[in-house]
Amino acid sequence: MANDIRYAVRQLLKSPGFTVVALLTVALGIGANTTIFSLVSGVLLRPLPFREPERLVWIANPALGAEGIPGLTQQANLRDWRKLNHSFEDLAAYLPSFSDRTDLTLTGNGEPIRLKCAFVTGNFLNVLSVQPRLGRGFTVKECQRYGPLAIILTDRFWKRRFHADMDIIGRSIEINKRSWTVVGVLPASFDFSSIFAPGSQEVDFLRPHLDIAGYDNMGNLMAVIGRLKPGLSVPQAQSEFKMLNEQLEMDHPERGRFGARLSPLREHLTGRFRQPFLVLSCAVACVLMIACANLSNLLLARGTARGKEIAIRCALGANRWRLVRQTFTESILLSGCGAVLGLLMAYVATNAMAQSQAFGIPLLPKIRVDGWALVFTMLLAVVTGLVFGSLPALQFSSDDPVGVLKQAGRGAGHGRSRVRLRKALVISEVALACLLLVGAGLLSRSFVRLLEVDPGFRPEGAAAWRIQPNREFATRNGEFRFYDEVCRRVEAIPGVSSASLTDELPMDLNDVLHVRAKGQSYRPDQTPITFARSAQSGYFATMRIPLLAGRDFDSHDARFDWQEPTQKPIIVNERFAHAFWPGKDPLGQIVVLDGPPDPPAECQVVGVVGDVRQSALEQAAIAEVYLPGGGRYLVARAKGKLESIFGPVSRVLREMDATMAVPDPKPLSQIIDRAVSPRRLITLLLGLFSLLALLLTSLGVYGVIAYSVSQRTQEIGVRLALGASVAIVMRLIIREGMGLVWFGCGLGLAGSLALTRVMQSLLFGVSTLDPFAFLLSGVLVSGTALAACWLPAFRASRVDPMVALRSD
Repeated sequence: MANDIRYAVRQLLKSPGFTVVALLTVALGIGANTTIFSLVSGVLLRPLPFREPERLVWIANPALGAEGIPGLTQQANLRDWRKLNHSFEDLAAYLPSFSDRTDLTLTGNGEPIRLKCAFVTGNFLNVLSVQPRLGRGFTVKECQRYGPLAIILTDRFWKRRFHADMDIIGRSIEINKRSWTVVGVLPASFDFSSIFAPGSQEVDFLRPHLDIAGYDNMGNLMAVIGRLKPGLSVPQAQSEFKMLNEQLEMDHPERGRFGARLSPLREHLTGRFRQPFLVLSCAVACVLMIACANLSNLLLARGTARGKEIAIRCALGANRWRLVRQTFTESILLSGCGAVLGLLMAYVATNAMAQSQAFGIPLLPKIRVDGWALVFTMLLAVVTGLVFGSLPALQFSSDDPVGVLKQAGRGAGHGRSRVRLRKALVISEVALACLLLVGAGLLSRSFVRLLEVDPGFRPEGAAAWRIQPNREFATRNGEFRFYDEVCRRVEAIPGVSSASLTDELPMDLNDVLHVRAKGQSYRPDQTPITFARSAQSGYFATMRIPLLAGRDFDSHDARFDWQEPTQKPIIVNERFAHAFWPGKDPLGQIVVLDGPPDPPAECQVVGVVGDVRQSALEQAAIAEVYLPGGGRYLVARAKGKLESIFGPVSRVLREMDATMAVPDPKPLSQIIDRAVSPRRLITLLLGLFSLLALLLTSLGVYGVIAYSVSQRTQEIGVRLALGASVAIVMRLIIREGMGLVWFGCGLGLAGSLALTRVMQSLLFGVSTLDPFAFLLSGVLVSGTALAACWLPAFRASRVDPMVALRSD
């Protein structure tokens, strides 16, 4: 074996051009596969960073989850589930809405820093079975009103802000001018943001949610997780919760629609990515198959040049097994060296995906090239070497040494079977490339169609700032005046065309209200789901949300207050108007809001605006109401270049409150980017793999045609000597290559008709039989293949007939 390896190394060093091309081909094929393996392993296969994660269950509210809302649950329901169920050891929850709406500023030494916390129930870490790296979890007193203020830092924030200080436990830090005690530090393995809030601002610490009755009627706030008792399954727990909820709905009709749809936590987090990742896995497998076909072709061509050497070795006593072993040694050595380069490529690619904030995929920041990826790469290198070395080994072992030596002396061909085999490999490459290009074309078309969807507002040229003043206000009116003054000053900036305030941005958090038209009644399970937002006058103009009827809010419309019995103005969207008053004029109609424990509030419709897609671009808008007021999001639209107003707006915010952590501007286009980020990643990766397949296929076509030209030099010389024109010779060569390509295209496109059906759920607004994607695939493959055929044809047309006829 050592002799075989040394001989293989010498042979590879003798042909540096061949070796470099082969190494790069292997590296690209194996690197792509290792990258996708690391992605699939990190997101779908690797266990969640909890003890016995298979016992963790996500409990969603199906009444809301079906509408694209996270399926949150009321606090009172969680309390009853805890007391009455027999399937779970315990239930815990975190509060996404509280986490995103609570303004926190770290003060003390240096500039104020805006923080984000996650509100969790006191038993959250216990249910997940997460042991803090330092310190402890929350105590009962810390979860009660007026209890000690305690927080648990995330590992990343602890390292970034406190430089991994091991004495942090028990230290007090100032947040919003209040002293909080650090009682624990989370382990590095538990990244709350990457698991439960991917794509959003990173969570800096955990804070206990206070289980007080005042939150019972604030709507669906809690994302619930439970740990099953040993031996119980999700279907068993689902059956119990079905009966339990039926009884609770009878006992508490005032809670409206709710329920419980149970699923394994892993399935909830990453289940929707299983099919896209399967498509990507198949795509990189096709890329590797194309690479193997290319390498087989290269080795067959190289073997032809080495035919005399192999024949002499046979004549000197080398048996066929020795020749086969030598061939496999060379191919596996090539594959192993290429795998090292591919591993480096995969390391760079996975790090780039993990560090990117552009893709909202759970667990993506934790992907890496780990030990399993190394094992996978090693096995793949061996298998790849055996695959692309098998055909050359079979050819060498079947050649007749005497015949080869006789043919070599006369410069004759090396058999039609080898030529047919190389052509068959090229046809298979073209077919696989077509298949990948059709899939990439369908996803790209789908992605473009999604971006063409009208979200209901115009994100171009506008940005938002989350305002969080670091001061205490004597009254609510004083706080409102502060925000109004911020808006007024920003609107006075020369580069700002308009500015306004809102409580939430589109496609972010959605408050759900129980709303009814006055004089109508609904059963709890029939109450229309309605989103609610607060908006200041000018908000619709700033967002470019069309006002279809009536008027906007004005300065005389007071902020909405549940405590005031007077009738308030309200603006509804078009979907709401059609749902509640079909065929009628909604202006002047009375809407009843069933809110907190206060009496229902009556509002009069003063305007109707266009629909805004608040959940996702793929999902249609639902009923929505806008209440007069504002919020802590400042939205400003620029007259010219958007970046020109970033500095002036920041200066206004500093002037209003020098101790406030000035937020980074958030262009509204980022809202759309975040909404489509998972699709963008899948489309981007499949597109890259398809282009890689196209490149490898074009190299394969070039190799076969160039080899054919080299073998037909004398024939071409004769044709030219007999008067054939350059155009005729080029057409002859190109026709030979394009015949293979078009045959492969036909096979690939026919296969695509069947295989792309598995992509149906990944497409939006595009059929799996979209003619544009199929046509584009054929044109791209034909175009690149034509370019690959042209160069050998051009070289053939420049053959000197006299030199060709004299060659032996």
